[in-house]
Amino acid sequence: MRKMLTGALVALVMAAPLTVAAEEIVIGVASVRKGHDNRTETSNASTGIFYAIHEALIERDAFRPGVFIPGLATEWEMIDDDTMELKLREGVTFHNGDTMDAYDVEASLDPIIKLENKRYRNPHGQFVESAPYAERDIRPPDSLETHDEEGTFEIRVKARGRVTRCVYRHHPLDVVGWDGHLWPYAFNIEDFEPITGRVHQPPPVHQTFGGPGFVVCSFVPRLCDYHPLAIPAPYNHSNVDSDEVIYYVDGDFLSRPGIEPAALTVHPNGIPHGPHP
Repeated sequence: MRKMLTGALVALVMAAPLTVAAEEIVIGVASVRKGHDNRTETSNASTGIFYAIHEALIERDAFRPGVFIPGLATEWEMIDDDTMELKLREGVTFHNGDTMDAYDVEASLDPIIKLENKRYRNPHGQFVESAPYAERDIRPPDSLETHDEEGTFEIRVKARGRVTRCVYRHHPLDVVGWDGHLWPYAFNIEDFEPITGRVHQPPPVHQTFGGPGFVVCSFVPRLCDYHPLAIPAPYNHSNVDSDEVIYYVDGDFLSRPGIEPAALTVHPNGIPHGPHP
């Protein structure tokens, strides 16, 4: 990625004056920043820094709801449901003096609009033909289901290494719309087409989703290891650089008999594990 821009709303809160060199910017934050990728880092520290150093293409007018005002883009037009044409502001430069152009915007937006799972995507963001699912299997929400209820509703929030209990008098899904940077979509696991082989396939072929530091694999009903001399279950092994957590939803698991739905097994990295006799 060449440089980072953002299509998000930008807000900057000015603190008390600080005595620093002209080339320095000092930002006070309430917690330690864990990473440097603003697409995936969501801590309070990251959010404050993100809004302070990035400028938006299009911004929301803080005083007129539903009104958008120019940012790095001076004009914009929706060509169709999936395409927006932008006219960039002239004379915009980065901190190193380079002039911003359309390629910089593309480099910044590409990682955001494409799925995180790169195992089954080509360089243009499309699913490859050998992927276990297709674009038509990804479904966005088509309606907003609200719950207009009052009572006692407990929400548990995990942050900064602890869980905080919050109690609301209204249902947490008592909403009137959807706004934000994260958009929900549904994928039915029954649409997952498993990749099989004559011999045992490694777990990455079952990968469904991926994110920073983790992947989600789906072991669905399939034809297993059909070579006459194949071993139809993984031999004893250990994961070198990852922990393995398996949640059993339904059916019979090949390598571990007697497992009931909703069972959970944990296999820490470096510790051998394998099929039951």
